[in-house]
Amino acid sequence: MQRENSKFQKRSRASKNERGVALITTLLLLMLLTGLTLAMAWSSRSDMLINGYYRNFRGSFYAADSGINIMRQSMTPLFLPGGTLYPNAFVVGTNPLPSPATENAVMAQINGPYGAGTVSGSGNGTSGNSWPGKYTANIAFALQSCTTDVPATPALCSPFPPTAKQVSYTYSYTITSTGMSLGNEKTVLTDKGLVRIVANIPTPAKLSFAGYGMFIDQYNVCDGTTLVPGTITGPVFTNGSWNFGTGQYTFTDQLGQAGPTVGTSNGCPAGATSLPSNVTAQQGFKPGQQKVTLPANSFNQQSAVLDGKGANPDGTPRSQPTQSQMSSALKNINKTPYPATGAVPPGVYLPYTVNGSGLNPTFSGGGIMVSGDASVVLSPTATGKGQIYQITTSAGTTTITIDPVSNTTVMSSGGTNLTISGVPHQFDPTAGTD
Repeated sequence: MQRENSKFQKRSRASKNERGVALITTLLLLMLLTGLTLAMAWSSRSDMLINGYYRNFRGSFYAADSGINIMRQSMTPLFLPGGTLYPNAFVVGTNPLPSPATENAVMAQINGPYGAGTVSGSGNGTSGNSWPGKYTANIAFALQSCTTDVPATPALCSPFPPTAKQVSYTYSYTITSTGMSLGNEKTVLTDKGLVRIVANIPTPAKLSFAGYGMFIDQYNVCDGTTLVPGTITGPVFTNGSWNFGTGQYTFTDQLGQAGPTVGTSNGCPAGATSLPSNVTAQQGFKPGQQKVTLPANSFNQQSAVLDGKGANPDGTPRSQPTQSQMSSALKNINKTPYPATGAVPPGVYLPYTVNGSGLNPTFSGGGIMVSGDASVVLSPTATGKGQIYQITTSAGTTTITIDPVSNTTVMSSGGTNLTISGVPHQFDPTAGTD
C-alpha cells in the first residue's frame, strides 16, 4: 500500500508539471499568425507604394512626351500656306524667311501657349483624361545655314542675293519638356533635331504692257491726288505709289507698285505700308517692285484692244494691227465698223461682235479704242462696283459704263444706248483663256 501510494504521488506531480502547455502553444501560434499577417500587410503596402511611384513616374513621362510631340507638331503649320510665317507673296530680291525674325516668331508662337504655364492632360476632346498629369515645354529655334542657287551666297543669306530664285534653310531645334504627375514626380525629356525648308521664289512673267488693266508711270505718294474708286480688272501697276481716297476700291487682278508705301487719307505725308480697309486686292498687293520699262510704241496696246492679248502665243509683241484687222474687230455705238481703209473719223470704238441679224452684241477684246484727241474722266458707278469712262472727242461725248457684276458694258452717246454682253478682259496669249 505504501508503494502504490508513492506511485500515485509521482503521477500527480507529473500532471501538475504539464499544466499551461496548451496556452503557451496557442500564444506561440497566435504570434506566428500575427507575424504572418503583418508581413502580408507590409508586402501589400509596399506593392501599393511601388505601383503608385511607378504610376506617377509613368504619368510624368507621358506628360513630358506629350509636350514634345505637341510642340513638334506645332512647328509644321507655321511654314505651310496660310500659316503665321508663310509669306503672303514672295517678293523678288527679298528673303522669304528673314533671320532672326523667323526664329523669334517660331519661339514666340510655340513658347507662348506651352512654356508660359503648365498644360493639363485632362482637357476636352478625344484626348481628355488620357494621362493624369501636366507639362511645361520650351523650344529653342536657330538658323544653322541658308543657301541659294546664287554662287557664293553670303553666310546665313545676309545680305540676301537679289537674283536668288531658290532658298534652302536649315534650322536646329531643341525642345525641353518637363512632365509632372498628380504626385510629386517629374520627368524632363529633351528632343533635338533639324528642320529643312526650301522656298522657291517664282520668276515674274514678262507681262505685255498692253496686258495691264491700268498703268501709271509717274505717281508720287501723298501728292494730293487720289485714285477714282471703283472696280478695275486686269493687272494694275504704277512706277510710283498709289494714292487712295474714300470709297471702295476693288482690284480683281494683282495690284503692284514700285514705291514702298501707299498714300491714304490718314497715312500721309509718309504713306502707309499696307492697304487701307476700303481697298481690296483680290490677287494680292505687291509694293517695292522693279519699275516697268515703258514700251517704245503703242502697237501692243492696239492689239490688246482687239483681242485682249496684245502678244503672240510665244509672248513676243505683235506688230501694229492693220486698219483692216481693226475694222474686223471694232465698232462704234451705231454698230458701224471701224473704217477698213481711208481716214478714220474721231470717235470711240469697242471690240464686240453681233450675230447675222446685227443683234446680241458681245464684248470680244480687252479695251477701248479712241480715234483722235480726247479727254477722259473716270468715275465709279453708283454701286461702287463698276467704272464709268466719259470720253470727249471732237465728235461729242461717249460714256462707257463697265459693270463686272452684271457683266455688261453700256455705251451711251447723244441719247443712244447700246448694251454689250461682257466686259474688257485680258487673255493669256499662250492659252487663249482668261
